[in-house]
Amino acid sequence: MRSTRRWIAAAVFLLSLALYALTAELTASYWDCPEYVTTAARLEPGHPPGNPVWMLTARVFTMLAPSVQAQAYMVNLMSGVCSAVAVMLLFLTLTIFIRRLVVPPEHGGKYTARQTLMILGGSLCGAVCLAVSDTFWFSAIEAEVYAMSAMLTALSLWLTFLWGENMGKPHASRYLVLTAYVTGLAVGVHQLNLLTLPVSALVILFYRRDNLRPGMLMLAMAASLVAIAAVLFGMMPAALAMAGKLELLAVNTLHLPMHSGVLAYAAVTLAVLTAAAAATNGEKRRILSLTLTALALWLCGLLSFGGNIAVGAAICALLLALGVLCRRRMSMAVCNIAVWSAAMLFLGYCSYSLIMIRGAASPPMNQGAPGNIFALQSYIHRDQYGSDPLLYGPTPYSKPLYVEDMAKDSVTGRMT
Repeated sequence: MRSTRRWIAAAVFLLSLALYALTAELTASYWDCPEYVTTAARLEPGHPPGNPVWMLTARVFTMLAPSVQAQAYMVNLMSGVCSAVAVMLLFLTLTIFIRRLVVPPEHGGKYTARQTLMILGGSLCGAVCLAVSDTFWFSAIEAEVYAMSAMLTALSLWLTFLWGENMGKPHASRYLVLTAYVTGLAVGVHQLNLLTLPVSALVILFYRRDNLRPGMLMLAMAASLVAIAAVLFGMMPAALAMAGKLELLAVNTLHLPMHSGVLAYAAVTLAVLTAAAAATNGEKRRILSLTLTALALWLCGLLSFGGNIAVGAAICALLLALGVLCRRRMSMAVCNIAVWSAAMLFLGYCSYSLIMIRGAASPPMNQGAPGNIFALQSYIHRDQYGSDPLLYGPTPYSKPLYVEDMAKDSVTGRMT
């Protein structure tokens, strides 16, 4: 069945790609699409918070355009390619999911013709339904970020299932590390991909059926929500805050060149992450390994919720103290996976350096002018949009507190 599954997956990809290529917009569509085409063709920063990974990929497609007039179509075609890959990955994921429903693992992996038809037919039906669904099809034929975001979402989910299928084998954890890297890259496309973390947590939980005790489901969901908060409200603002403080020290106090503080922060963080990954690769020197792990997590900003560096330092110090007390029972393998995952998330987030590099070049379209680390902070935080409270404030049903009396001026006819 494995060979048949691969041939069907290839056919699903090619047919989906043909569908999207034939129905793709020949030029720019409405809304954000013309802006995205400009962003891709000239690598010019678009509206906050930016999409650096999407920009680089779309730039490659515009370089393949036979003429300037065809650049918009090539960006539209890129969306079609990404969507076709997403459909193929969904098919592969569904084959794993349906196979475990139809044929339990303890049956030895032998399938009857009826079971094979159920697995492949059900997976094909699900993939085709996604391919021709209204919203997905529209995003597959225009210059938008949602097609690539869907592809990375499907890739993250597929990698999690691959980990489950290879669980217990040597180096199976590499699939989880690769999932973390894909998530880090996906932040540079659209933050929608972070919503796959709860699903991945459930997949991991159900594969480890020995841990299905009461309360584990809620614990897994809570852990996944903390992971989302760690990336969205921890790493993203805190990494910029740390880099900004080092930039002030390097430029204003030490009189070093511009951006030297940012480069120093990136170099130190990557060096500590590398050292922590090497230290946690064995069972010796546990206190040193735990110290490097806590320092690496703090430098990444994953635990500095709200961008507060002091909060992150306090949480990391508390975790270090607990780890030292329980070091005999601590699994260095789990620490190693955590460090590598943090490193991959941070590496993917570093793609935003493209926004700062291009912002410093002052191109014609330079929204937010994110040419330095402080402007990049404002850019990624979307400061230009202001804030609209979700849990308090006016609603469509609120009664007005004050109504100004208006009267028409008899001379001018205007309301006063």
